[in-house]
Amino acid sequence: MTLTQTTVGDVEIVHVQGRLDAQTAPELEAVVQAVLDAGARKLLLDCQGMTYVSSMGLRVFMVAGKLLGARDGVLAFASLNPQNSQIFEMTSLSKLFPCFADKDAALSELGK
Repeated sequence: MTLTQTTVGDVEIVHVQGRLDAQTAPELEAVVQAVLDAGARKLLLDCQGMTYVSSMGLRVFMVAGKLLGARDGVLAFASLNPQNSQIFEMTSLSKLFPCFADKDAALSELGK
């Protein structure tokens, strides 16, 4: 898995590439924690290159969402492939977190 981080306005973006599983989830968790420790209140996970997500990855999403919610922040997702979108539907993550077709749509909404 490869993670890259960018900032657009007040939105922190983490680009996730590859498999998010039990071996790689701690890496994402550390990056998300660093973003939160820096005071971010809007976090967008751009999943365009995320080929797979396991339950450990979903756990990272839930923890990040809870931490952001406690500070009136938001965790959002962009560019889920059909397989990952289906996982979000089955686990109801799509009801808990805003999901956008692409990064530009997400930034348009989150930048308000």
